This record gives sequence, structure tokens and C-alpha cells, in this order.
Amino acid sequence: MTKFTTIAVIALAGCASMPPPQSELTAAKADISAAEAVDSSDHPKAALHLKMARDNVARAEELIKADENESAKRRLVEAQADAELALSIAKAEKQRQAAQDELNKIQNLKAETN
Repeated sequence: MTKFTTIAVIALAGCASMPPPQSELTAAKADISAAEAVDSSDHPKAALHLKMARDNVARAEELIKADENESAKRRLVEAQADAELALSIAKAEKQRQAAQDELNKIQNLKAETN
């Protein structure tokens, strides 16, 4: 292989890189918005995962600008997982609190009837 051919192959390999992961970026941001909508930042564990999701999106955006799209996609997958976990934790905490409120009502009614 000639020197020119080797350079051409390397150049073409660089051009064949992965396109920017725009759909993953959009999905990660949507998952973060969903977690924010249920007040995930009100619960420490959920807030931690929400912060991790935001940090991963910010880092992924930097990687996209640097044309490091594969690394960006991995960060976005992590961001989605963290945002989904934050959402789940916040929902579970709301359900736990609602159940506790109902239990308190029952206990108050029992106390009034005794």
C-alpha cells in the first residue's frame, strides 16, 4: 500500500465516524424534564441521580462539539438511566408519603372513636 493510499484510508475512516447522537440527547433531556416535573430535587436520592443526569448531558454536549460522538452517546445513555431512576425514586417517595398520610388518617379516626 502506498503512503497516499494509507493516508486516504485513514481519512475515510475518520469520516465514517458515528453521527451526533441527537435522538439520544433529546431523549435524555426529556427524561430529565419528566424527573423535574415530579419534583425529584425534593428527595435526596432522586436529586443526586437528577444531578448526575444533568452532568452527563452537559458532558455529552461537550463531547458532541469535540466530535466524540461514541463517548457522547454512552454519556447520554447514562443520563437517561439516571433521570429515569430519579423519576422512579420521586414517584415511589410520593406514593410512600400518600400511604403514610392515609395511615395517619386511619389512626386518627381510631383514636377519636375510642
